[in-house]
Amino acid sequence: MRLLVIIFFFTSQHLYGAQNNYSLNAVPAPGIIVIDGSIDDWDRSSVAILGSKSEVSDGSYSAQVYMMYDADNLYVALDIVDSSPMVNTIDPVLTPRDSWQQDSVKLHFWTDRDKMFSEGDLITNFNSYYYSPGKRANCFIDHLDYTKKMNSRGGIARNALGDGVDVAFKKHPDGSGYIQEMRISHKNLMRFKRDLAEGSELRCGIEI
Repeated sequence: MRLLVIIFFFTSQHLYGAQNNYSLNAVPAPGIIVIDGSIDDWDRSSVAILGSKSEVSDGSYSAQVYMMYDADNLYVALDIVDSSPMVNTIDPVLTPRDSWQQDSVKLHFWTDRDKMFSEGDLITNFNSYYYSPGKRANCFIDHLDYTKKMNSRGGIARNALGDGVDVAFKKHPDGSGYIQEMRISHKNLMRFKRDLAEGSELRCGIEI
């Protein structure tokens, strides 16, 4: 059994423009997964390759996405091609919401089974990046509840590392990109009490 993930991909600079859609089978984790930036211990039998045709073909900018799950967690890994990898100088204490302006990955999970982009959505966001001046990983979680009105928030963005979220980054040896590896507990992902189970469908927006 597998978990089907529907991915809506867009880059930060094209946030309000066209998007590309993909489907990805999240596979069961083969065992204990160590979050260290290496995905050698992953089952990578299912992959979604994100990016425009020209970017993927010339190797300028793209990402390979893998997902796995177990009884307690969803695992997400991105192998990103980037000529200036892991450069983000946005201070995670002062202005964490601005981190999207530089190297970062934002995951948007629609946790309402029946609604998508219209009013009524329940969304859980994860904004993760490597703060290069401080040489440390960050991951901010934010719950949005649109059931009453647009742009209403279910909670304040908080750095969730060590509280059900683990993130690690690792540069490619040749400097051509980096790997971002994440473990997200079901309690953080499914705050609005929807079960994450084999054979179900999960919708995710990815912004890099």
